[in-house]
Amino acid sequence: MCSVAAVDFMRVVKNSVTVEELFEDGDGYKLWDADLWQCPDCGAQVITGFAREPLAEHWQPTYHVQRDRLAPIYPGRCRAAKSN
Repeated sequence: MCSVAAVDFMRVVKNSVTVEELFEDGDGYKLWDADLWQCPDCGAQVITGFAREPLAEHWQPTYHVQRDRLAPIYPGRCRAAKSN
C-alpha cells in the first residue's frame, strides 16, 4: 500500500489489532483481527488484512468478556447500503 498524498509505501505499525464492527446504532456486532498500517510521510492510517472469520459475534455469551480482554478496540461502523 502507498499513500496517495505521499511518495512512500505504508508500513505496518502493529499486527493483530482488534476491530469492532458496529451496528448502525453503535452497538457491537463482531470482533475482527487485522493489521494497522501507517504512512511514514503524512501519518495516514488504515486497517487492513482482516481475518477470514470474526473472533467473536454479538450473540455469543462471551462476546463482552472477549471484547474487554482484547482491548484496545478500533471501532468500525457498518452502514446500510443506500437505495437509489
